[in-house]
Amino acid sequence: LHLSIRRQRQMCIRDRKIPLLIEKKVYTRKLGLISAEGGINLRYSGFNSDLGIGGGGIMTTNNQVIQLFESDFSLRNKNKPWITFLAGVSKLVRLKNYDVLSLGLQADVSFTNFLIGDYTITVPGKPVTSGTYSINGSSVGISLGYRFTGTNKRLVREYVK
Repeated sequence: LHLSIRRQRQMCIRDRKIPLLIEKKVYTRKLGLISAEGGINLRYSGFNSDLGIGGGGIMTTNNQVIQLFESDFSLRNKNKPWITFLAGVSKLVRLKNYDVLSLGLQADVSFTNFLIGDYTITVPGKPVTSGTYSINGSSVGISLGYRFTGTNKRLVREYVK
């Protein structure tokens, strides 16, 4: 089995982002300190080159190679920027040293398919399978954060004076 990748220098998706995120902290009696975030991300991936992947080959009795997988992808979104929507919520816990520990859930939602490609799968003796593949980049994630407030240092300085 052999895997070949054309244009090997461009293996990762490179895009540029300009985020705008607004955070609001709210204290509730039941849950304590909560942080809600919302915003947008302006993204652009026009600096990418197209990517072709071909893989696997089977030698037939006629000494012909049948390529098992072949695909061509465009990672540029037709050289147009697009917007994704950001949202998140976090539980904040103030520690004894006044630093803040947070545990949160974030989402980055996109309705633009910035990666689009066609693929073909060929298995000898079976019908050829082909289709279109696309990615919009939406994601959901969990975050764990620690914020250094520097409050202890200020208190120690005041006490020493």
